[in-house]
Amino acid sequence: MVKSIGEHVDLYLSHITPRPNDPTYSVLKAHLLFEEMLRGYLRRKLPNAAALDGARLSFSQRLALCRSLTPVEQVQGWLWTGVEKLNTLRNYLAHGAGSKDLEKEIDKYVKFVVDAAGTPLPEPTAHANSSTPDMQANSLNYLAVDMVTIRLYYLLAGELGFKVD
Repeated sequence: MVKSIGEHVDLYLSHITPRPNDPTYSVLKAHLLFEEMLRGYLRRKLPNAAALDGARLSFSQRLALCRSLTPVEQVQGWLWTGVEKLNTLRNYLAHGAGSKDLEKEIDKYVKFVVDAAGTPLPEPTAHANSSTPDMQANSLNYLAVDMVTIRLYYLLAGELGFKVD
């Protein structure tokens, strides 16, 4: 049976619209932010970074290059591993792995970052004291995967010398 234009639009919108308790949108967007951070780091570190323009480096290759350009003592090793795990999670989401595998990958990623950072996740109700009703409503929608990814991003950005406020 041939789908109508409306059915195609509905299908498209169902795939791109963030849904409550679905980490797909936030993980994919976070992955893009990490990729941009890695690109920025390479632009800063390489004397002729423009030579990489058009090189079509994968995320893993870009991550390895950044890691190789960074003194070991500058960045805690677990941060690089956390980004690798985020990339694995992104690949599960992007390539449609089964939901059971996805849940396991999310749990492993969250546990890894929480354990490595040495700081437990805040309780969701801890954000209910936000100053506006909109912030209160939005803050309760963040999943554990969102919270650990924010932590990972903030810590890595700081250690790579990006300004973090």
